[in-house]
Amino acid sequence: VVIPTKLSPYSRITKDGVSVSGKVSSDCRLRNLGIRVIQECATRCVHEAGDGTSTATILADSIYRKGLRYLSSGCNGILLKEGISKACELVLSDMESHKRSITSVGELEKLAYLCSNGDSRVSSLLGIAYEKVGFEGTIHAMESKTHLTSIEVINGVRIDSGHVYRSFINNEKNMSCELIDPYVFI
Repeated sequence: VVIPTKLSPYSRITKDGVSVSGKVSSDCRLRNLGIRVIQECATRCVHEAGDGTSTATILADSIYRKGLRYLSSGCNGILLKEGISKACELVLSDMESHKRSITSVGELEKLAYLCSNGDSRVSSLLGIAYEKVGFEGTIHAMESKTHLTSIEVINGVRIDSGHVYRSFINNEKNMSCELIDPYVFI
């Protein structure tokens, strides 16, 4: 899908369900309500699973359209909703029985290769990142301001929110709060 951008003369090419659904709108208030439901579906999917937004969008659209067809033919809406919920439970149960944990960096790289649309550089970098932080570590992906893709490893904790109160600053030169041998209560 090609998405025109307002701030740049270049268009953006994407297959990402959240990006595509976020650009859809209508002049009709009722259609916009349906569009917002699909957009919410894609947004929740990306926050909970990190991927599969296109699939979730297509499934939500299909459930919505077929649900409307059943309702217009006289089906009880409450029974329809219960049926959809039972079907979701069955699908989730089946998926749970087929899931497989990733136990090695090699398996992770294979999955990352699929998720990155066959980009071996991205999957390799993700494998390197997990080798450095381990499977229990945290990886935060950010959009680069350049054309380069890179890894930055931070040991410890970084708090980006700044100072809560200016009175916490004890180093005026660096505008920072420096604590030497602090006690940390966890």
